[in-house]
Amino acid sequence: MDIRRGLATVLALLSVVLGACTITGEDYETDTPVAKHLRERLERFSREGPDGKGRRLADLTDFAWDTVYHFGGNDRYERVDAVVGETIFGRDGLLPDDFELLVFTRDKHVVHAIGILPPVYLEGGKRDSYQRAQAALTAGGEDSGPYLLFFPGVRR
Repeated sequence: MDIRRGLATVLALLSVVLGACTITGEDYETDTPVAKHLRERLERFSREGPDGKGRRLADLTDFAWDTVYHFGGNDRYERVDAVVGETIFGRDGLLPDDFELLVFTRDKHVVHAIGILPPVYLEGGKRDSYQRAQAALTAGGEDSGPYLLFFPGVRR
């Protein structure tokens, strides 16, 4: 009897963990607890304003990852799949206009593909991907509203 209860608990926990690691709904996450938590942290950081200070993206996430890929509005689904090296969309299409996609990978496998929506705006750096140790953001842009800018390394 105790073995069955223990097995049921393990299976329930496993289904929660596996469910949290899959990309849901629209091929990317917007309403999962992980996505909401990251967006809240990004919003808070962007509201702090353009003070020139940087934040490591790793400090804003609560899950394991080693590379983050950044895609903006109107990026083609095919490009996302090709750059990441794993099928996220598997079909033709474009990311929506006011939309940013952060694809987090670990050991070259997607762990989270999170859609970032206004009021958070991300500006890409000069490349598509950043390693965990290098991925950093800074707040800026008083004229057109707050945005977060990707750059390699944290400015101090």
